[in-house]
Amino acid sequence: MTARLLVVCEAAADFRTASELADRVLCADISWLDEGLLASVRQWLAVAPDRPFVRWDKLDSVAQEYGLRRLRPRSRFGGEPGAADAAAADKALQLAAFIAGKRGLAGVLLIRDADDQPERGRGLAQARTLEAGRAWPFAVVIGLALPKREAWVLAGFAPRDAAERERLALLRQVLGQDPCTASSQITASSHGAKRDIKRVLRLLTDGDLAREAECWQSTPLSDLRQRGHTNGLAAYLDELVHRIVPLLGAANP
Repeated sequence: MTARLLVVCEAAADFRTASELADRVLCADISWLDEGLLASVRQWLAVAPDRPFVRWDKLDSVAQEYGLRRLRPRSRFGGEPGAADAAAADKALQLAAFIAGKRGLAGVLLIRDADDQPERGRGLAQARTLEAGRAWPFAVVIGLALPKREAWVLAGFAPRDAAERERLALLRQVLGQDPCTASSQITASSHGAKRDIKRVLRLLTDGDLAREAECWQSTPLSDLRQRGHTNGLAAYLDELVHRIVPLLGAANP
């Protein structure tokens, strides 16, 4: 039996990072699972051939493609107003519930950059929680990157040669802290500023996208957890362990 998983995120880079980390966790925590078996037990649900995820700003248009006229988010969550992103996440989960009825769905991954709104985490959690006695018909995982996805990548960077060690040392001096162990604090209000996390990552990896990917593909999960306590990465990995691993772990072929 294949478990279908849906990712709601902002861009292709977010999908790739979140999905590949999820696959690593599945293979690490399920004794019988390896990369060769992944495709037979886990499927990333594509809403279109070239879209293996749903963008946050396309929820309404995707709903229309599925025949839903309008997504109506709740106005109150547990009797309280929704925090940032609560309404958007509620719409995403409503859409996922509709898709689940048509195609089957085991889990939904809500992947979001906090940017300057750390309260988004509370909003996502509000949407995940329904009234007493009710639950979404799938597991819901929250992945909130503080401040952005790039912080998760920086947490996995380990210099592999003299040139990279030199770049890291220079950035430590310029920033006044290590961008890899304190990635959640690398933030700026303007693009291209000294502390712009996208700029910092680009300088550190010399703009090499393949080198960037190695940071989450090859770095031991234990190291990612250790460095990811403040940037949301450790929390995301734990969510996968507790909410997605049990879905596939019980399906030993």
